[in-house]
Amino acid sequence: MVDTSSFTFNFLKRQAEICAECDDENQTYPDGTFVSYEIRDWRKAWWKVLIKFTPEDGRQTPNNSLVGTEGHLEKCNVFTHLVAAAITAFYASIRPLFVTETGTANDTVIFALWMLALCYLSSSVYHVYSPVKVWSAVLRLGDYAGIYTAIASASTADLALTTKGLNSVAWQAHFDMYIAAAIMVVFFVVRRILLPIEMTRVSYFENKCSLGFARHTNVDLEHSSFRAAGGAVLSFVWVQQVAGAVHTLETRCSFVFVASRVLGTLILFSGMWLDNVLLYPDSFFVNPDEEPRKPLGCACYSKRKGVCGGWIMSSHAFWHVIAFVSTFVTTAGMEYVLWTSEVFD
Repeated sequence: MVDTSSFTFNFLKRQAEICAECDDENQTYPDGTFVSYEIRDWRKAWWKVLIKFTPEDGRQTPNNSLVGTEGHLEKCNVFTHLVAAAITAFYASIRPLFVTETGTANDTVIFALWMLALCYLSSSVYHVYSPVKVWSAVLRLGDYAGIYTAIASASTADLALTTKGLNSVAWQAHFDMYIAAAIMVVFFVVRRILLPIEMTRVSYFENKCSLGFARHTNVDLEHSSFRAAGGAVLSFVWVQQVAGAVHTLETRCSFVFVASRVLGTLILFSGMWLDNVLLYPDSFFVNPDEEPRKPLGCACYSKRKGVCGGWIMSSHAFWHVIAFVSTFVTTAGMEYVLWTSEVFD
């Protein structure tokens, strides 16, 4: 068993680099997949992830699993996005009751809100099927497509806010984000078709089998830099609208527009750092073979010793919450400009 204590504060370690072989054959299937994570029958995915998980061959998950003997690691990942989708859709539904503005700018904001809700929903579906080998690979494409579409639609709304409702704006400015998103989607769809799933589905946190953190997930391998760079470019496209905001909007509105984008982006990337580098709390649980681990209150639904009542907030679940806070900040800035700017009176 690998000594994980040395990894706790080594922030430069990647997840795949802190893995070790499971030393208990009762925690893995013959093909190396994890008893407490894998779901082979896709028809049972929703029930097993959200309600009650049972291993495929009838054996029990470890009693010291932090997610409990019937919980699943993906449960909080699914519910954090489902709640975000419900809140966003609810707001988009009731918004016409108290927003009197009309025109292109208002329409693009409404469209962006619905695309954001669909983004959260598509990610929820992906996490339900993450433990299913084939469907996890397929639905991951939909997850990223939803993210790219949400960013592109938000960019259109930003452009409408900073150009008096897309007044005299060239068509390229309308569609360049969608073209970029489409290129990303098509590239990774082709890649998915050409590469066997066995090449891209890797194990993470094998050294935490007994705690329920071991899982398999699809990765981009040598194309990870393209995925990261493309996402970063899309996320920072709002910078192009800063000049338009300063030129078109009143000083207070341009300040709110820029400040909300800067703050939202900082929050977003802090969440990505937490999930991909810091790995809190996944890397902060001490291996029970070394000394008793102490479930963290912020990550554990139940305070019962060793069990989180089937719910455990992994670093990715925290990333979901942080991402929602980021979109809340940028949406609030967008709405403030639309509601208060004299440009849209």
